[in-house]
Amino acid sequence: MEPSPLSPSGPALPLPLSLAPPPLPLPAAAVVHVSFPEVTSALLESLNQQRLQGQLCDVSIRVQGREFRAHRAVLAASSPYFHDQVLLKGMTSISLPSVMDPGAFETVLASAYTGRLSMAAADIVNFLTVGRSRGRGPLREWSHCGPCHHELLSPPYLQPGQ
Repeated sequence: MEPSPLSPSGPALPLPLSLAPPPLPLPAAAVVHVSFPEVTSALLESLNQQRLQGQLCDVSIRVQGREFRAHRAVLAASSPYFHDQVLLKGMTSISLPSVMDPGAFETVLASAYTGRLSMAAADIVNFLTVGRSRGRGPLREWSHCGPCHHELLSPPYLQPGQ
């Protein structure tokens, strides 16, 4: 009969690799900062997937009969216009002017979740319509789109008289 691994006559148990003393305790006032830069994009990517699957959406936006579902928190954080609509007025259903192009709005809405806005040069007017409705439209007011409004209105995209 072979000896048991725990018996005195069996093989010796391995010793811990490090017998270093534990680290000294940090002073109570010390603050340790840890950054997770990928969390922001992963969070928005997850929220966008939820939006695309209609999960946990709590606001609907109607544009020319098309309904777009979104998260109130994302809209409120992305746009003072939507902030007013969903937080100050408590709206869960918003109808936008019929002059607005639904495809352009869909792209702008997606940009709140992705941080990217791409459009064909021929469609720039549709995106400006999203921004100009009632003088206080969603695109003009979307904090992440503010710079693109200036870019869209600058040559070579739009020439005077267009």
